[in-house]
Amino acid sequence: MSTAGGGDPWGLALVLLVMGTAGVALAYRRWRELLSMRQGLVLAGARDAKIVGMSTVMGTIHGRLVRYLAQPRQKGSSGRTVVIALVPPRAAPVEMHLTPQKESDASLVERGLAIDLQVGEPLFDAAFVVEAAPAETVRALLDAPTRSALRGLLPCELHVAGGEVVLRKPAQLTEVAEVRSLAELVGGLAARLGSVALELEEKRLHAPRDGGAAYRGVTATEAVASQGDATASQELAQLHTVRQRRRAQNQTLVLTGAVIVAAIIGLIELLRYSQGR
Repeated sequence: MSTAGGGDPWGLALVLLVMGTAGVALAYRRWRELLSMRQGLVLAGARDAKIVGMSTVMGTIHGRLVRYLAQPRQKGSSGRTVVIALVPPRAAPVEMHLTPQKESDASLVERGLAIDLQVGEPLFDAAFVVEAAPAETVRALLDAPTRSALRGLLPCELHVAGGEVVLRKPAQLTEVAEVRSLAELVGGLAARLGSVALELEEKRLHAPRDGGAAYRGVTATEAVASQGDATASQELAQLHTVRQRRRAQNQTLVLTGAVIVAAIIGLIELLRYSQGR
């Protein structure tokens, strides 16, 4: 005998029960992942680690605020992990865009549409494009442990710009050890930006120099700092010019493609109109 509404209340109840159970299971699994992420930050040194929303944990590591975002896996995707650390206020002037090496990158460099800084380690230089400036600061930041960690994370991207260090990885990493490793890497890089300028200045001061005439009227420290600032500014300006040139070309290609598509569509419509007459 059917019900008054013509439906099956037991079938509907079963569907709702299954959906509710699945929802609870997903929420529980996500909560466990968030707890694991928070524990990873704690082990990385963040005593103030806390969960923020359903995808993010944050805490202070090496004196820098670190946000760890792990987006869940979806159909056709393995998820995404993004780790962000704030750069110290008086950090060394540096911009870096580190991405996996592609076949087209060599051509862009040859045409002056990209920069690929060589850090001196063949395996790393072959694996990544390092579009960055100034070179001296970037090479100091990308020391051997950092290079090894980044090669182990491939494919990944690392960006230093806009007052942030940002690591992106196309995979959801929520295990305690994974979170700890990435948080220490990004937080450590952000913290080092606050000290690497002093390290480089100290290195330049103790390097052999030709006489002391260049320091006339200023102290050695002031002269070295001035020289370093000028070089950094020039390299950063060159980096911005190259990136702007590439963006302009990409915009031109997109516009050209749109014009070609519009012309083809117009031609097709014209032919249809001619045949219909």
